[in-house]
Amino acid sequence: MTVIDAVYEGGVLKPLGELRLREGERVKIRVERRISDETFGVLKAKADSIDKALRELEDEWGVHRL
Repeated sequence: MTVIDAVYEGGVLKPLGELRLREGERVKIRVERRISDETFGVLKAKADSIDKALRELEDEWGVHRL
């Protein structure tokens, strides 16, 4: 399996790195949204709400607490 970053522009996924594929080769793509710096900011909430949000990040995006 190869993991590569891509950007979606004009209705097309454009790889941000080299793809070592043969012409006409069929592949399966799994799309995961990247967490950007804009995703995080100041968060005001009760501790249990923060814990719930962190669990959801872990479950859905594979983000793990430090």
